[in-house]
Amino acid sequence: MGDETILVLKHRGGGCEGNAEIQKEVAILGCISQHPHVVHCLGTFRYGDGGVCIALEWCKYGILSDWLAQKGSKVTVPQKHDIIHQVCRGMRHVASCKIIHRDLAAHNILIHNENPIVAKITDFGMAVKMGHPIPPPKPFSGAGSQEKEVIAVRWAAPEILRSQHVWSAPWSEKSDVWAFGVTAWQVYANGEVPFTLSVAESVVKVKVLKGSTLTRLADCTDDDWAMMTRCWTSDAGQRPTFSELCKQYKSDS
Repeated sequence: MGDETILVLKHRGGGCEGNAEIQKEVAILGCISQHPHVVHCLGTFRYGDGGVCIALEWCKYGILSDWLAQKGSKVTVPQKHDIIHQVCRGMRHVASCKIIHRDLAAHNILIHNENPIVAKITDFGMAVKMGHPIPPPKPFSGAGSQEKEVIAVRWAAPEILRSQHVWSAPWSEKSDVWAFGVTAWQVYANGEVPFTLSVAESVVKVKVLKGSTLTRLADCTDDDWAMMTRCWTSDAGQRPTFSELCKQYKSDS
C-alpha cells in the first residue's frame, strides 16, 4: 500500500457527539470514490477514551497554506497553476459524487508529494450530500440557541452570507466554486488569509455582499485570474461548474 500504510489520525474526544461527527465524515468519505487529488480514508477505530479515530492517507508535506508560506518564491507560477488545476480536478470528482464540501480553503488542502507536486483535498467534516436537508445544529451546552457550525466568511459566496442560519443556507456545488476561487487566490498569495486578518469578518461580509472581491496579485496569470473572476460571479446560477472550469486547462487528465 506504500504511503497509505503511514497514517494521520483524526481524533474526536469520547462521547456520542464526537463519535457521531466522525461517523458522519466517514459516511461522506464513503460516498467519494478514490481520486488522486482527494485524501483517501482508510477507516476508523476506537480510541482509549472511547472516542473514534479516522485513519487518513498520509500526506508528508502538510497543509497547503503552510507549505506555500514556507516555500515562498521557490514555488513557481507554473507550479501554482498546476496546484490550482489539481484542486479543480479533485473538486470536480467530489461534485460528481454528489457531495458539497462547504469548507474548501488552502488550509484544507494537503501536499502529498513535492516532486512532482501533488495536492489533495481533505477535511470533509462540514460536507453534506447534495439534495439532503441539513438538520439544525444542536446548541452549545448552556449557550441558548447559539449554532455550533459557523460560516467561513472569507471563503463564503454571497448567497451563503445572506442566509440567517448556516443550516438553511443554499449550499451547492456553486458555493464550493466560489470558495475554490478564493482558494486559488490563496495559492498565488502564498497561503495568506483572504482579505487579511486585520479586516474583521463582519467587514468582509459587507464588502462581499456589496460586490467586492479579492484583488489580482502581481504574478497571477491572465487565465487563472479569468477563472477566479468567473468563480466570483454574484449570481450562483451563472457560475461555472467544476467540470466547466476544468475544461479551460490544456491538460485535463
